[in-house]
Amino acid sequence: ALYARLLEARRRLPGGAADEIAFDEDARWLRVRRGAFELVCNFSSDDPVTVPCSGSAVELATADAGVVVDSGHVQLPPLTGAVIS
Repeated sequence: ALYARLLEARRRLPGGAADEIAFDEDARWLRVRRGAFELVCNFSSDDPVTVPCSGSAVELATADAGVVVDSGHVQLPPLTGAVIS
């Protein structure tokens, strides 16, 4: 089901290169923005992270719970990714 949701999200993304890439190697997060969408990832296996974002809605997430967008940030549980719009 996750692969199907990822493929659907990919079809909705605008073509071309990323508009912006940001990361924090120490905190172990990555954010890639393309158009109105942001891919955010937490690569930490131990700690949740808070990642700055401009979107306000979770389009899809690899975790069933714990992904929260609030006031220009998204909170991600360990080893989680999400597409934000």
